[in-house]
Amino acid sequence: MNFPILERLAEVQQRLAPVLSELGLKAKITRPMKAECIGFLNDDGSLEHPVRLLFGSGVPSKTKGDWSGTRMRVSQVVEQEIGDNGWKINCYYDPEEQEVGGADADEFFDRIEAALRRYPVIRSGGRHNNLIDQMFFREGFTAVEDIIRGITTSPINVERVDGVASMSFAEEYSGDIWRITFPGNDAVLTINDKHQGTVSALNRNALKMMVFKKIEEQHIPRLDLGY
Repeated sequence: MNFPILERLAEVQQRLAPVLSELGLKAKITRPMKAECIGFLNDDGSLEHPVRLLFGSGVPSKTKGDWSGTRMRVSQVVEQEIGDNGWKINCYYDPEEQEVGGADADEFFDRIEAALRRYPVIRSGGRHNNLIDQMFFREGFTAVEDIIRGITTSPINVERVDGVASMSFAEEYSGDIWRITFPGNDAVLTINDKHQGTVSALNRNALKMMVFKKIEEQHIPRLDLGY
C-alpha cells in the first residue's frame, strides 16, 4: 500500500473524527489492492455508512488539503422484509456519485460531514440475527416463493443455520420440512435434513426447476387445484 493513500486516510480520520465518533465508525481503505476508496465502518464491519470517497487518478499524491478529483458515492440500501418470520434483507440500488473534491479542504470536509449526518448507517454482513445480506438469497427466494405458496399454507421461515442463510417450510400434507440453504454460491435443497439437490444460487431457473421437479416426484398437489 502506498504512503500517499495512508496520508489521505489519516487526514480523513482527523478531520471527521467528531462525527465518526458519534456514529461509532472509522475511516478505512476499503479497496486496498487499488487504494482508491475510503469507506466508513465499525471495527467488525457489521455497520457501514453508505457514503464512500472515490479517488480519481493522482488524487492521493496531490498536496495535503487538495482533494480535487475526489468523488463521493452514496449507495442506496433499503432493508425489506422477506419471509414470514420477521427477517429482513438488504436491497441495493444504483448508487449516486458526485464530484465533491476541490482545493478548499474545509468545504470538502463540510460536504462529507453533511452527507455522513444525512444518510443512515447500514447494517451489513452476517452478524445480525434478523438480517440477510446476500442479494442472490433474495433472488432465490423470489424465484421459488410462488411455487412454495402453491403447495402449502405454512409460513416460509428465513433463518441462519450454522451461519448459513436458509428458507424453510412444512409441506402441507406430509408435514415434511423442506429447506433451501445458500452456502457460498450454491443453493442446496433438503427434505427432513436429507440432501435432494444442489444448483448454482446464481441461476434462478435452475433453482425453480429443482424445487418443481421434487414436487412432481413426490406427487404433491397444488392447493388451488387439489391434485
